[in-house]
Amino acid sequence: GRDFDSLSAALGGGYNANNIDREFRGPPSNNNAGNGRDHNMSDTIIIKNLPPSVTWQQLRDKFREVGDVKFAEVRGKDIGVVQFGSKWDAERGISHADRMRWEGRTLDVRYY
Repeated sequence: GRDFDSLSAALGGGYNANNIDREFRGPPSNNNAGNGRDHNMSDTIIIKNLPPSVTWQQLRDKFREVGDVKFAEVRGKDIGVVQFGSKWDAERGISHADRMRWEGRTLDVRYY
């Protein structure tokens, strides 16, 4: 009503739906979101469906082929976590190992 119009004029403008749409719109979408990978890049990846015999040393050595591994750990019987020196090394790790076969198992590799 009238109070809204007075306040709007005092603040230097009228109601503009386009401005409100811009202010309340969420973060920009990532066009790569449909590629099966998480869209939030990280320097750490999670590897699922590891063979039960894999050690953290084997995991580290496997991913050293693609980048600078800072940390590797096997969690539980079939999950591993690898931290790289950069987000780009992690991206290469995902590209290299996602859906790769290791001792008869197909790996599922994503950002952590």
